[in-house]
Amino acid sequence: MREKFQFVRSLTVLMSMVLLFATKASARRCADSFYDVNKILRESDFEDIMAMGIGRRGFITGRKLDPKINARIIQSGGMNWNLWLHFAESVNHALKLQRELHNMYDTYERPFLDSAFIIDPDGSFQESLSHGTQPNGHQVAQIRKLAEAGKILYFKHSDYSDGASPTDKSMKGYDHGAGTVEPISYKDFVRHFDPSSWTYNKNTVSPKESRLEQVGVTLPHNKGVFFTEGFSVGKKGQSFREAINRARGQGLRVEFSTNSSNPTQARNFKASLEKAANQTRLSGATSRFASPAAQTKTLTEFKQGKAISADVRSPEGELLGGALVFIHQSSDGRTYYDANTVFYEPDIQPHKSKPGVEVDKGIEYAKLAIAAIIDRLGQSGIAFLDAGMVTSFTYGLGGVLIPPKEFSSLVDSLPDSSSSSPDFVRDWLPGSSGGGN
Repeated sequence: MREKFQFVRSLTVLMSMVLLFATKASARRCADSFYDVNKILRESDFEDIMAMGIGRRGFITGRKLDPKINARIIQSGGMNWNLWLHFAESVNHALKLQRELHNMYDTYERPFLDSAFIIDPDGSFQESLSHGTQPNGHQVAQIRKLAEAGKILYFKHSDYSDGASPTDKSMKGYDHGAGTVEPISYKDFVRHFDPSSWTYNKNTVSPKESRLEQVGVTLPHNKGVFFTEGFSVGKKGQSFREAINRARGQGLRVEFSTNSSNPTQARNFKASLEKAANQTRLSGATSRFASPAAQTKTLTEFKQGKAISADVRSPEGELLGGALVFIHQSSDGRTYYDANTVFYEPDIQPHKSKPGVEVDKGIEYAKLAIAAIIDRLGQSGIAFLDAGMVTSFTYGLGGVLIPPKEFSSLVDSLPDSSSSSPDFVRDWLPGSSGGGN
């Protein structure tokens, strides 16, 4: 009897050890899946990186990256980017929805629209989410089950046409909506996705645009820049010049918040960030800075000297609009600037030539902020402002698409940071000497 008891006890201990080892191994596998991304990127040539992501459009990962690796990707023409995860009833519905979403965005933006879909037949999972919040533990578990079941899909685009140069402003050859949706393997899901960090963005104006957003890194086929030399304002130049003239007549100015140690500038930057976080568009879309996590991260970057704001103010000091600008450093210490987002006070007016159509004229305030940044960079010998992507807004201000290799060459040709420091101290006055007109 005693021998039987000892055998059972030994077996119990052995099973406990096996269970403990399995648990540790499982945890280690999860950890490995996290670090694999950094290891892969650390050991790879950046020409091969696009083949390592999830889709042809170059989405690399949503996992946290080593800061040095992240900096290399950005320097090589990559972007910190949001992957949108929409909801669909079925695979066929996902394809139909992709075409509809594709047509809702103008031609300039389409080369950048990565999309994924969560198959949610009865909409119950989406209904459990709250706007501006991240999934709770139960919802994260549900997402993982959906991924295991092959219910999270990625939209793979057809190859681009070679009919146009990436710098061709007409963008012909980049208007492709064809492709397939394919399940993301669970291995890739674990490696590249962190559902606990997703944020739900509910669009009440256009419900089909509601989505979960995965902050990640992408290396697009082309990316947008403003060249500072001979700064032009594109085909919509007349509208921009009118905005400059009105700003001059109204006594508007652009001031910069760059120093977190200065209480006034720290307060102004926070106010600008709040404006950006609460910015809504006519489409009903909300800002990617709406989540508390994004705001905390941005405030930290401001304190580290990695973010500034350009604020358009009235003669009375009222904040009318502006832009948040992020500062990057190349591996050899060259500094360049990224106009990440704009914000402005809404000024909804009827369209001059389209009855029943409304336009938001408040965006003209944002144009002034971009012009001020470009002008000050140009004065200091910095050849470009990183636009990230080219939208109808940035295209109207002269933004163009260039290949990642050309972007990387631009970074390499920048002057040494010690010899080129933009004047973000003096206010920028439209039309004044050095004011940027």
